[in-house]
Amino acid sequence: MKKIFIISVFLCFFCKVGFSEVINLDCKYPSGAKFGGSFDVDLIKKKVNQYPFEKGSTNKIIKAASFTNVEGSIWNAYFFTVNLNTDTIELIRVDNIDLLSPKSMEAVKNDDTFSLIPANPIKINLNCERVGKSVDFSKGNFSEKDIFQCQDPETKFKSNLEIIKEINKEYIVVKEVMDMNMGFELSTIYFAKSFGEHIAFFIANDFEGEKDLTYANLYPEDNGKRELRYLIFKLNDSQFNKLINLKSKFGKLENEIKDFEVSSSELNNEIDLYNMQVDLYYELTPSQEKAAENLIGGSRFYCEQ
Repeated sequence: MKKIFIISVFLCFFCKVGFSEVINLDCKYPSGAKFGGSFDVDLIKKKVNQYPFEKGSTNKIIKAASFTNVEGSIWNAYFFTVNLNTDTIELIRVDNIDLLSPKSMEAVKNDDTFSLIPANPIKINLNCERVGKSVDFSKGNFSEKDIFQCQDPETKFKSNLEIIKEINKEYIVVKEVMDMNMGFELSTIYFAKSFGEHIAFFIANDFEGEKDLTYANLYPEDNGKRELRYLIFKLNDSQFNKLINLKSKFGKLENEIKDFEVSSSELNNEIDLYNMQVDLYYELTPSQEKAAENLIGGSRFYCEQ
């Protein structure tokens, strides 16, 4: 697979907007790929989705932030600035913020969380269009038997995805049929997460001592087609061993799996492993420079349903 330097951010907002003056922004990455899910700017309730306006916001330039707990007092954060003059959004990711540090406590006390952004942060600028209503990102919008036929336009490799089981509204089991023009196909079963118009799953490999983690993401439809992206990151022994300690029922060839049912304990194990892989992805991409250093390959497929 060809090497590409794409730093993916998947940021989900969960809310239902009531009657108010709401501007819904449907956004795209600089590459033109659809972000997936709209930003709902409520000028009455002063929220962007469920996140309240931050200090310094106006009716045209709006700041908001979301925080996700990592462990203890350590949190990861996304800071986003919505410019309603140009319908653009600047996203900034900051990892490993200690909310019990004096600086963080002072920032929270003064309602100034944006002061926690360091110099030279990771930034992504989204270009947006105003739409009539928001995208409901609170549940998956896929069904069993959905099939996505995907092809890399350069290599002509094919990667077709089929949803073979809906475990619940958030987690699914997918079958990937990969054809790399070698005279045969490989059918592999994966545990995946479905959120809004996205499907995401991970693949951990150890090939001749070279360990890596692939992040696969099926993006929302745009102009009748979807993108399926694969990003491959190198792992050290410690990172890889941590993953394989949580043994998955999936991530195997189709003929190696007897059934696709999961017990309550098996589901919890699969979710723990998925979340561990998400955490590892963030560990591998703390900055654009480190992400480029850890990224060893990737590819982009275009899909039709």
